[in-house]
Amino acid sequence: MNNKKKQKIFTWRINLFLLSILGLGICIGIGINRINFNSLEGYNFSFNNLRDVETNSLVNIYGDNDESCDDATSSNATSCNATSSNATSSNATSSDVSKLENAIYLTRFSLKTNETKAGQKVYIDFGVKGNCLQNASIVLKNVDLSLTYTIELQFSGNDVYFELPQDMIDAKYDITDVLLVAKGYDCKTFSKLYTTRESVSNSYKLEFKNSITLKSDKVKTKLKLNSITLGATQTYVNQKVPVNISTDAQVNNVKIVFVNNSNEKITTYIKSLGTGSDYISFPSNTKEGEYKIYSIILATSDNTTIYCKDRVSGTEYFDFKNTISIQKQEDTEQNNVFEYNNEDMTDSILSSISSSPNNAVININADVSPIISAELFKIIKGTNKKLIINYKENLIIFNGVDIENIKDIDVTLDTKNNNEDTDIKKLVSNYQLLKFASNGELPGNATINVKALDSMKTILNDTGIYMYYFNETYNKFELIDSNICLNEDGYYEINLRHNSSYILVNSKLDQSLIATREQMETGDVIFLNSNYVYILIAGIATILIIVVIIIIVVVKKKNKKLKANLKEEKTTVNQLHNNEYKSLEESNEDNEKYDN
Repeated sequence: MNNKKKQKIFTWRINLFLLSILGLGICIGIGINRINFNSLEGYNFSFNNLRDVETNSLVNIYGDNDESCDDATSSNATSCNATSSNATSSNATSSDVSKLENAIYLTRFSLKTNETKAGQKVYIDFGVKGNCLQNASIVLKNVDLSLTYTIELQFSGNDVYFELPQDMIDAKYDITDVLLVAKGYDCKTFSKLYTTRESVSNSYKLEFKNSITLKSDKVKTKLKLNSITLGATQTYVNQKVPVNISTDAQVNNVKIVFVNNSNEKITTYIKSLGTGSDYISFPSNTKEGEYKIYSIILATSDNTTIYCKDRVSGTEYFDFKNTISIQKQEDTEQNNVFEYNNEDMTDSILSSISSSPNNAVININADVSPIISAELFKIIKGTNKKLIINYKENLIIFNGVDIENIKDIDVTLDTKNNNEDTDIKKLVSNYQLLKFASNGELPGNATINVKALDSMKTILNDTGIYMYYFNETYNKFELIDSNICLNEDGYYEINLRHNSSYILVNSKLDQSLIATREQMETGDVIFLNSNYVYILIAGIATILIIVVIIIIVVVKKKNKKLKANLKEEKTTVNQLHNNEYKSLEESNEDNEKYDN
């Protein structure tokens, strides 16, 4: 066989060998990615990881049993194998331990100060078990004044704090809820709600008793209430009642509290503010009877004033004369529509929603209490029921058939363009910010109707609006939608599955500002979601295999060379022995000749 033919066969065998190694490397790479790397997603590769983790272990819901992340069993499921599917910390078994949902636990929560001012930072002692926490928020409530504020915690190095809103009234507030939002190894987010409320069965009891008192050193200008009239003296639950309210300043939120003869209070919210057709409606759990106005809460972005019929501390007196009679709705068509205030949510109301018709429409007012219970999503999941959450004139709509990820969420939405958005302002000159609470993945696809305020209309067109997600880590944008319009009801309608910070703009952003989904996703480095990871891991695996093969070949060559050297040395020694023996024989022969 000639040399060219030998070379061709050799080259073909080498190519086949290398292709086999590459294929083996790809298989090993994919296997490594699925088995090991996915278990790290949300832990090591998240830029927004837990900043105040105590240990890489878990504790049960009572906080008295640490469980290692390395030795999960049927009784000690850990964050290493938790998913957001179904099992909870109280029902995990050997068969569903890998589906444990609540792999994050609150261990301590206390305020480092008990007195402060509105607008100030309040530092806290905050601890959790498990290392997959993404965000957390708290609820401050003053029951006497019917005031509730939900605030997201901030993490700065080893410090954890929250910043009080400027519009808070000087009063004492209790911490009633702590919402933890975490990410599982499968990239799905889940949440865990700790609460002082006894009525919501799916939540965990909050054992930490905390309160804070606000005392300002300056007196705020009070928002003046001139008059209020109701458009009816008799109505049904869930029915719109026209209302006309006169104030000396533009307010963006008005809450009216009614009281009956049994001193039972019910809260309503004025809707469609500034449109000339303001109205209120009474929730489905309102008892029949005569009601009169007890108090009215007026609020702007930096001020709140309460007017009350009783002379309650922290309020302004107003002699309300308005009364209205409430009756249950008898219209069968209206029986499919239910309305509740989220702060009044109890197991009894949840039971009523569960037993409602399959096509029921559930309206939840969340202006005061924006944390929506996972139980609501559990109830409507797989049904034709529609859940409409009202938060300050904005609507978040879920359909039961779309619900997949059962979790508590915070529906807070901030639409103010303020000085905190300096990173965006450096890149885009004219935009509308939509800043959602950090829920991560929502329970399902949501249709969000953002109320088109006058301030928004001066920025945005009516049609052809672009929506971008803003990644704060890379200062880059990702296109979410390119055809958002102002609908006939006065809302910008968008569809989302994740909550984060977004902007609305009239024209497409410059390509230099855009990043692809392979580069970023919801604030986390999605290294493992990119197809490039397989190529990289396959390449690494291939290189490792080649290195091992080279080492084997080199070792074999060395062994072969060593054997050859030993053989040559042996041959040389034998030759020397032979030569020496031959010389000896010749010498003996010469001696014999000499003797003769």
